[in-house]
Amino acid sequence: MPAYLRDASLVISCRNMLLFYNGEASEKMVTAPAYLVQRDHLIKLKKSYDLKSPEERSPEDSNLYNTHKHAYVMASLSFQKTLTELQHQRSVALRQWNNTCSQFTRRHIH
Repeated sequence: MPAYLRDASLVISCRNMLLFYNGEASEKMVTAPAYLVQRDHLIKLKKSYDLKSPEERSPEDSNLYNTHKHAYVMASLSFQKTLTELQHQRSVALRQWNNTCSQFTRRHIH
């Protein structure tokens, strides 16, 4: 897209937003599937674990449950960290986009 009256600020800002969204989807959200798989696996494991009374549970059952619970917690923390970082980066990018749009409008629309 060509610049309007040699003002490429809107084009550059739009490109930056698109690059952010592309990076968010292709690079940053890779922790989401790991978290969701761990969550689903833990839910299934907990259902089968809870079907047994405490007396029927073997140490292996408890160890397996605790291992998967720990893996879920770690995946959850990683996913939450990613979401927090992305929210901050998204806020900055959107603020820059909005400022650029406002400045562009002030310069070219009287």
